[in-house]
Amino acid sequence: MPFRLQLKLKGSNQLIFAWINIVQQHLMYVAVDGEDRIQSPPLVFLEKTGFKTKELK
Repeated sequence: MPFRLQLKLKGSNQLIFAWINIVQQHLMYVAVDGEDRIQSPPLVFLEKTGFKTKELK
């Protein structure tokens, strides 16, 4: 893969992870699977509700 393309991909990945971090810190959401089990709740959800990840799973 050309070096310039690798740099662009690295920059894009960093941007994506930065946005994911913002979402996880500020939006209250809970992802569930097909059987309504909670999957990796974001930190803000745990902080606001007082639950621990193990309690929710």
